[in-house]
Amino acid sequence: MILKDIIRRYEEEFGVQVIIEDDYIEAILDKLSREEKSMRDLNNLILSTLSETEYQLLANEGRVKQLILTPEIITDPKQI
Repeated sequence: MILKDIIRRYEEEFGVQVIIEDDYIEAILDKLSREEKSMRDLNNLILSTLSETEYQLLANEGRVKQLILTPEIITDPKQI
């Protein structure tokens, strides 16, 4: 649910179309598994990976038209 809310906010506030690759979801679940985290940590992981992305959107406001969530964003959120 948190991801859906973030996507809606990005689309409304930044005018950015958000596309989620299946690999992004798989990478999040893999990271949770590797770090032996529970599904409760899912929201925190999503928020932490997208917080830097939001700063990048703010810094590039009006220039980014499409945000594609890929596995690389989990390890390097500056790659938007």
